[in-house]
Amino acid sequence: MASDSLLRLDCTFTASADVASATVQVRGELDLQTVELLRGTVDVLLTAGRRRITMDLHQLTAIDRTGVLFLTALQHDLSTHRGDLCLVNATTPIRAALRHGQVRYAETA
Repeated sequence: MASDSLLRLDCTFTASADVASATVQVRGELDLQTVELLRGTVDVLLTAGRRRITMDLHQLTAIDRTGVLFLTALQHDLSTHRGDLCLVNATTPIRAALRHGQVRYAETA
């Protein structure tokens, strides 16, 4: 039986031909109870050598302070290690939360 957090957040990723890049589709809610699922997905990508990660947020329905802090820390960590996190396709409320948390967001994919 799936846990509540698995029902509230779904992450899938696709690797590009460029072995350093991947795109993560984030769906549902990113909060205290679900952030570890996204962290696990990102850890798999980093272990595989993916340092340029694009997160498509068009199906992210909610984000709390924990989710914003995770994305802020991930952006910082990747930039420190010659990588990049690009957040794209967020809804207006998600963009507002990202701006409030000073998370860099790309207006277009």
